[in-house]
Amino acid sequence: MKLNLGCGHKILKGYINLDKFVPYDEYIDLEEIPYKQFKDNTIDEILLTAVLEHTTNPIEIIKECHRILKMRGTIEIVVPFYNSHNAFKVTTHRSFFNLDSFNDLDYHLDAPERDNETRNLPKFKIKKYLEGTWIGRYIPYPIRNFIAIHFCNIGHSIHFTMTK
Repeated sequence: MKLNLGCGHKILKGYINLDKFVPYDEYIDLEEIPYKQFKDNTIDEILLTAVLEHTTNPIEIIKECHRILKMRGTIEIVVPFYNSHNAFKVTTHRSFFNLDSFNDLDYHLDAPERDNETRNLPKFKIKKYLEGTWIGRYIPYPIRNFIAIHFCNIGHSIHFTMTK
């Protein structure tokens, strides 16, 4: 089963498209955790495209996605890069991201407040990619990451792929 969480107007075939604004296949408020309609370890793939920046607690959403994701399942996340005009041009953006934003995710999955049953959950393997703006695309990838930190509008969005 594949989920397109916070689908907006991007309805994808082969996915269950969930959002709190129409059109959607099923209603969901991503910040109302837990997602009661999904059992543990039942989802193969989760898409979160241009969604997490609109939430107040993206780590909790990722932790809940981790709960419902099968082993070797993936979460694809796309968020605006904090040092781009896209990060601040929409007034509903609540969270901002850089390439290191999820480096401490394993700590959050192992947090002391979790019970013993869920404390030692399988960790995520995370791949990151900074998509360049029209000018940033001409800068080789390793250099682009460095320059994007120091100059605005080199990086457009960050793609995270998390595999359980």
